[in-house]
Amino acid sequence: MGSYTLNGRDYGFICDEGVYQSIDIPEASSLVVRDINNDGVIVGSYVDSVNGNTYGFIGTPVPEPLTFDLLSMGAFCMSRRRKSNF
Repeated sequence: MGSYTLNGRDYGFICDEGVYQSIDIPEASSLVVRDINNDGVIVGSYVDSVNGNTYGFIGTPVPEPLTFDLLSMGAFCMSRRRKSNF
């Protein structure tokens, strides 16, 4: 995790197993990623380019569509199994 500057604007990033992912808030002129926990929750701060105020943020991971589909199918199969046992 960290930050980088591109075209005069600061962006945050995280690196997971060698894959870098940029973190961006469209209205931010500067963004810094401060920490990430074991669940993938990201905390940081940014400066609003409109009014110059500094804000904190919390970013929570969103499951990939395939992961979500697999979880949904698993829950469906479990519910069908429970109904057939009664």
